[in-house]
Amino acid sequence: MKFIKINRHANEIAFLVLWALGGLLLYLYFYGVRPGFLNVSVPAIASTYLEKRYFLVVQTNLLDELAFACFIGGLYALFFLGLRHSSSISFFEEAFYFAVKWSLLLLLVFYFLFYGYVALLALVFGLVVFFLMFYIKYNYS
Repeated sequence: MKFIKINRHANEIAFLVLWALGGLLLYLYFYGVRPGFLNVSVPAIASTYLEKRYFLVVQTNLLDELAFACFIGGLYALFFLGLRHSSSISFFEEAFYFAVKWSLLLLLVFYFLFYGYVALLALVFGLVVFFLMFYIKYNYS
């Protein structure tokens, strides 16, 4: 299956809107504007703010997580909105699209399950996962 762009501007507009929204949310987060309704308890695999804790429920404000979700959604829109399937595709293209799609999803999941400094390690791990997924899909499909 080959992906063909059918509407290039739709994905670029969605990308820009989501990144602008993510930028606004991140701006609010860094300047201390954190709405109370976004203070929720969430499950976490790891939290490393002041102390290292694992497999627990943490209290957090979801503003920065929503900003990151907008950034990931914008990247997804840039790559995949406005695409339709065609009958021919190279193994390289198929492996690349597979790796991008699943890596973005894993990055999003990682960011919602790891809090504090360990989230940065999870994001670096997400980059490694991208290359591994691409390599495995390309060489073993």
